[in-house]
Amino acid sequence: MRARLANVAAQPRTRGLLMLAALTFYSTLVLWFQPGKFVGDEWRYAWLADNLRHGYFSPPDFVFLWNGPGYPLLQAALSSLGLGMLGIRLFNALLLTVALAVFYKIVRGIASAAVATLLAVGAAAYLPVAAYVPFAYTEVLCFLLVTLFVRACQLQLADPRPIWVIAAGVTFGALVMTKVGFWPLLIVGCIGCGALWWQQRRRVFLQWTCSLLIALGCCLPYLVYTQQLTGRPWYWGSATGSVVYWMTHPYPEGHGDWLHQGEVQHVDFVREQHWALMNRLGKFDEKTPPDPQDVHAIAHYLSDISSPEAGDGFMTAALDNLRQHPSAYLRNWVFNVCRLLFDYPYTLQRFDALRAVQAACNALLLLGAALGIRRLWTGPTPQRPLGQLCLLLLVAYLGVMSLVSAVARYVVPVAPLALILGAMALAPRLERMLESSRSQTQRASNDSDVA
Repeated sequence: MRARLANVAAQPRTRGLLMLAALTFYSTLVLWFQPGKFVGDEWRYAWLADNLRHGYFSPPDFVFLWNGPGYPLLQAALSSLGLGMLGIRLFNALLLTVALAVFYKIVRGIASAAVATLLAVGAAAYLPVAAYVPFAYTEVLCFLLVTLFVRACQLQLADPRPIWVIAAGVTFGALVMTKVGFWPLLIVGCIGCGALWWQQRRRVFLQWTCSLLIALGCCLPYLVYTQQLTGRPWYWGSATGSVVYWMTHPYPEGHGDWLHQGEVQHVDFVREQHWALMNRLGKFDEKTPPDPQDVHAIAHYLSDISSPEAGDGFMTAALDNLRQHPSAYLRNWVFNVCRLLFDYPYTLQRFDALRAVQAACNALLLLGAALGIRRLWTGPTPQRPLGQLCLLLLVAYLGVMSLVSAVARYVVPVAPLALILGAMALAPRLERMLESSRSQTQRASNDSDVA
């Protein structure tokens, strides 16, 4: 049975059918679950994409730099081709299918075609990324960009041509522009890869350092733009103060998770604790709530709370809380790590079946990554440098995210790093199982011939 499975999995036709099945499944998810209105952050990306079509990113009358321009640029390009929101959401299905194909290529570099196919199917079973396919969010695009970056870095191991150094740099630059929260990884990655090169003197670590420097170069036009708008160098976005503030508040009813202005305004105990600051920074009492489908009205309604000045106000309040109640931050950090990895606890939301699935998937993801880490130190791994890079970026990202208010959704973009580490651990075991099965089949065939 295993030998037959290995033979089927090794066929190119099987991989093609699996990719087609994945594309069909993800497209069906979009058509089945896609909402008739904007959900969560969708309005912001749609509004920024519309701004870009009119020749600007932040609007002329106020500064709005809550997120980077990467995903709005993609949405603007798709909209220029005549795609509406349904088409943009369906494009996620294609992006995730391509990501799985690239993941197969990565694993194929360390395992047989049969094992790579089986592990690609396992990666497709990571349900949290599929949950974001029906929505115009950045998670699926980031999942693909991380996978492409690792693949470009892998190709540098065998092919020293500059094209792969540049490809890795441009891909990581696009990732940072899509989620500016990745910018600390540029610094950590450069330092870490430089240290690995200094320790091991392997050319590939120097190449990866160059790739990350290229990524930083790709971000410089955006940093020049934000400096022109704010007068501040190295300004990535205005969300930092808010996500730090929610981690530092000392109230026992909260768990360090980020709350938006509507929740603060309409939940009594949260309003008592936070509305004075929220309203002072956002000036909400002076504004009429907007139509939830009018993206320009929403942006103007949130313009003050999303401004650099509001970010400063949140950061000042956060630092005051941290000085007066340092133990509260430590408590919220523990909650934050649990929420980041297992989607619980929240201040206003309960643990339900969907969160249980997210927690189970992330637990398996972490287990696979732990097995991969163990193999990096205890077993022969042909592409050990690639595993070290994945480990470096994964630990750095999760470490940074644990310091600010985070949710399990933030794990999705870096899931490929953990999946690759897990594949490095599981691939040799699967190879041995399939080889053992082939040997048993061959012996049985020989015995039959003799008889």
